[in-house]
Amino acid sequence: MISSLTRPATTLTSAPRGLSSILPGMRAAAVAVAGFSAAVCADSNSLSEAAQARLQHLLEAGRQDGSISAHQYRQTQKWLTTSPCATVQQQPTAADKEALRAAVARQFAQHDIEILQSFQAGGWYVLYATAGDTDTPYLFYPQHPAQAHQPLLRWSGAATFFESEAVYQQLRTEAAAMPDGLARCIAWQVTLKAHQM
Repeated sequence: MISSLTRPATTLTSAPRGLSSILPGMRAAAVAVAGFSAAVCADSNSLSEAAQARLQHLLEAGRQDGSISAHQYRQTQKWLTTSPCATVQQQPTAADKEALRAAVARQFAQHDIEILQSFQAGGWYVLYATAGDTDTPYLFYPQHPAQAHQPLLRWSGAATFFESEAVYQQLRTEAAAMPDGLARCIAWQVTLKAHQM
C-alpha cells in the first residue's frame, strides 16, 4: 500500500509492515495497484459476482506465486463478500453537497473543488474531493466539514485489492474515534471496490 496520511503540521507516510516488499513476484494483472480514483463508484455497496470471481482468480494467482501471504489471502477472502458501505450514508442532498464543496473550497482556498464522493456515519464525514493535489485525497472530518478549520486527516495514494484489512487497521490507528463501519467502508472502497472493474 502506498499512502500518505497528513495531519495538520504532521505528515505520516505509512505502509503497514511488510506490504512494501510483497509485490515483486506478482504478475502485473494480479497486482492491480490503482490510485484512489474517480473510478471508485459509490452507486453500489457490493461487488458483482463477476468482480468477485475475477478478484478471487487474481487472489489465487498471487497466492500461488507467493506474492500474497497466506494471512493476506485469508483476510481478503473475508472482505470479498462483504458490503461494509451498506450502512454508510453516501447520497448527500444537492444543498448539502454544495455546503460540503464550499467548506472544502474555504479550507483549501480554492474555488474549483469538486466533491466526487461523500461518506457519512456517526457524525463523521469522509469526502473524496479534488483539492489541488496530484492524487485526489480522501478528507476525514469528525464533524460536518463546514464546522471544521481543516480535515483531521488527508489520505491519498494507492492500495492493492488484498490490503483491505491493512487499510482498515491503519484507519483505526490514525482516526480511532471514527465509527467502525465507516472505517470498514473506506477500506473496502479503496481496495476491493476500486479493483472491481
